[in-house]
Amino acid sequence: EEIVRSKVILLEAEKYGVKAPLTYSKQQEAWKKDNDERSKKAEAGETLYGATLRSFYTYLSLISSEAESKLKTGLKEDEIIAVSDQEMKEYYATHPDYFTGDGGDFESNKQIIFNWILNEKFKEYLDDLVKNASIEDIAMTVASDSLN
Repeated sequence: EEIVRSKVILLEAEKYGVKAPLTYSKQQEAWKKDNDERSKKAEAGETLYGATLRSFYTYLSLISSEAESKLKTGLKEDEIIAVSDQEMKEYYATHPDYFTGDGGDFESNKQIIFNWILNEKFKEYLDDLVKNASIEDIAMTVASDSLN
């Protein structure tokens, strides 16, 4: 399930300019290349953020996180997932215990509410994609990536 979800995110993120390796072997190649580039930058005295060499797990987490973030932004910009003022007001009204104390008014919490709802809609969007994903289609796409 996690592998399918990861592949679905990477494939969908391609629509928004993310070109991430899909197969394990391509991911290994990209990780080694990334570490080589980071090592060269470190040797040249260039500024690096984070460790000079990343573990494979860290590298995969970073590309997955970037893909997910760009996908969510793209879906929001294309209004495939959207949050209305009415939805935010309803959320605020049905969760009064979340907004107590100073700054508990709707306007002060509007961005937080927007993000909560957007994240939930994004999760639902991904859940639907994963549920409807054809393992065969994903395998074919991944296989064609390995040939490139």
